[in-house]
Amino acid sequence: MAKKNGFELINLTKKPSIFRDVSVDNVTIKLKVSKFILDKIDVLITVPVLKVHALTIVSLGLKNQWGCLPDPMRLLYHPFIHKGIVAVNKIYSPKISIIDATYGLNRTGPIFGDPIKINKLFISNDVTALDIFTCAFMGISCEKVKHINIAKEEFLKNFELHKIIKYGEFTTKFEFNLERSFYDIVSNYIYLHKEFNSLFYSSFFSKYIQRLLQFYKILFKKENIY
Repeated sequence: MAKKNGFELINLTKKPSIFRDVSVDNVTIKLKVSKFILDKIDVLITVPVLKVHALTIVSLGLKNQWGCLPDPMRLLYHPFIHKGIVAVNKIYSPKISIIDATYGLNRTGPIFGDPIKINKLFISNDVTALDIFTCAFMGISCEKVKHINIAKEEFLKNFELHKIIKYGEFTTKFEFNLERSFYDIVSNYIYLHKEFNSLFYSSFFSKYIQRLLQFYKILFKKENIY
């Protein structure tokens, strides 16, 4: 597709990176970010697919920038992922968010789950406001989504959803519900606690633990990949 249409695909891991410190909720977050995005991009447009997510409840415009961290071991950032998502959005500052809701992923994201045909696009020049709007569309309270709550305080302190949506004209046609399996619950505990995170992803035992986890997925999680 790139060759046919004359554009270049970029692997951010292979491009120069730089460490940046940023304050979020009175905590300093240190992230390895893409120097390419900071130096070479005029306008950053984020185009996420509408999903539920086992760790962050939803994966929308704000969460999409997490995938732009060039560190292949960004799993090690998971203990501070909620503040980290806001931090990376402060650094990259996407100007436009286009949420692709042609299909949404329900029940258990971000990989396995139930695709739902919606046939909509949500577009805004404010990533945080659009995430709040989309949560309302999904029937999910954004108050439960930690990174959106933090982003609201950092970016939209005076934001009121009712000024964007007239509830009499807006109905949620799709009730999204996140179902966390026992595997998801255990994984989340590991992700969010630094000691376990390091043991599972950056210790001598990591590769053996990962093989066991992959075997578990194959054996017990026979679902469609979205």
